Amino acid sequence: MAAGFLASAVSPAACFLAWGAGCSRFQQVVPSLGVLRWFPGAIWKKNGCQLIGSLLFMNPNKVSTSVTRADSRAQALCDRMLYCTSKKHDWIVMPYNHGEHWMLFLLFLNWHYCCFLDPLNAPLDNRTTIKETIHDAFEMYFTERMKARQKINKRSSGAMYFQPTCRKQPNNIDCGYYVMRMMKNVLINAPHIKHFLSKQFTSDKPYTTQEIDEVREEWAMSFLQLVRAK
Repeated sequence: MAAGFLASAVSPAACFLAWGAGCSRFQQVVPSLGVLRWFPGAIWKKNGCQLIGSLLFMNPNKVSTSVTRADSRAQALCDRMLYCTSKKHDWIVMPYNHGEHWMLFLLFLNWHYCCFLDPLNAPLDNRTTIKETIHDAFEMYFTERMKARQKINKRSSGAMYFQPTCRKQPNNIDCGYYVMRMMKNVLINAPHIKHFLSKQFTSDKPYTTQEIDEVREEWAMSFLQLVRAK
């Protein structure tokens, strides 16, 4: 497992080594798909997050534009949504990358609701590819549930969207770390997520260096533990 992770995440390995050596280049390494796939579970476990309002994670390798086709993205997301419902979970945490920029989506299946968190605070209408993917996935999800004669509350076509104000990255390289920081905050506050989203995402002030370094160090140390365990 560790070898596979290393193969899919050369940037994280380099980042960890640079951090361990006290190298300033650590500040400039951009997290890869491998890191954003693995990081939520590591944070969930490390911080003892409670399984209240149960959630699942979406593998960004299944939906990110740079590594998937449009039809496979929607199908993969629909499959995850159906699995989430079958396990009686409520929502999905989905990091997403379109090749140049990381964003975070929270999909609340019972509400048919999508929360879009972008460290650039760009309008979702500018992200047509992922919006189409989410719309198509919800339509497929509704169709499959109706086929199975499962009760759904279809309030609208596709999903309803909400975009709160996010902490804004100060440069063009920190989007991955900003998404990691947002994921950590979301997971820690999962038991009261609705209140957290409405009350805490109100400022576009950048995260402090300490807040970003905290998630850098958390994933680096968790990665080291993973490697040692193998």
